[in-house]
Amino acid sequence: MSSSDDEKVRALLARAGDQAGPPLGFTPTTIARRGRRIRMLRWGSGVAGVVVVFAGVTVSLLLVSGGRPVEPASPPPPATTIATTTVDDTTPTVTTTDHGPTTTESGTTTGTTITSHGVPTQH
Repeated sequence: MSSSDDEKVRALLARAGDQAGPPLGFTPTTIARRGRRIRMLRWGSGVAGVVVVFAGVTVSLLLVSGGRPVEPASPPPPATTIATTTVDDTTPTVTTTDHGPTTTESGTTTGTTITSHGVPTQH
């Protein structure tokens, strides 16, 4: 560079140093506003992430189940039981008539008679 170029550069820098630069733009109001905006963006991103995960899980469960409703389980078949009855000579037989239940004795031992009021009596 020549000396005339050096002088021009020095003169330009001298003039620029005397002038005030552009404002920086860092004021408490703008800092608070940008902080709120960043917090809202982060919150919105978090909510969107939860919605995406929930939708993904729901869709995957629907695909796994094939879109068909689950059929309820059927009850087990009834157990096969063999009912045996034994007739005893001394057991009274109860017969119901229009006048109320009556008891007939089959054996020669003691028995129970049920009166028309439903009260058993020994004899």
